[in-house]
This record gives sequence, structure tokens and C-alpha cells, in this order.
Amino acid sequence: MTRTFWSDIYKGNAIGGIYYRSRIALDIDDFEKKFNKEVVGITVSDKSESDKPSWNVEFIVKGDNKDD
Repeated sequence: MTRTFWSDIYKGNAIGGIYYRSRIALDIDDFEKKFNKEVVGITVSDKSESDKPSWNVEFIVKGDNKDD
């Protein structure tokens, strides 16, 4: 399954990107199994207070209510 996430601060044209092998799919799979929640989105933010490259990742999960 392919999931595409767009930056909410980018405005403009885009073209196909560069593929990078990441372990985020493994992290999502581990999270879903551990917490029994379906990840439906992610938020990635720069942890700018650090002097080393670092990113925070928030997993957005499917709601529990039938109306969600």
C-alpha cells in the first residue's frame, strides 16, 4: 500500500521525488501492533532546539468512534 503525505506549508508545483529507504514503515507496523491502532497519517516536524539533525514524528490514528 502506498500512502502519500504532503507538507501543509509548501505551496507550489511538485514533481516525482527521490526514493529513500527508511524504516518508518517498520515503526508504523510496530506501533499499530503494540497499540492496536491504525495509523492514517503522520506529522513530521524539525526538532530545531537540537544542534544535531533530528525529527519528531507523530502518528495520527483512526478514531475509535463510529462517527470518526
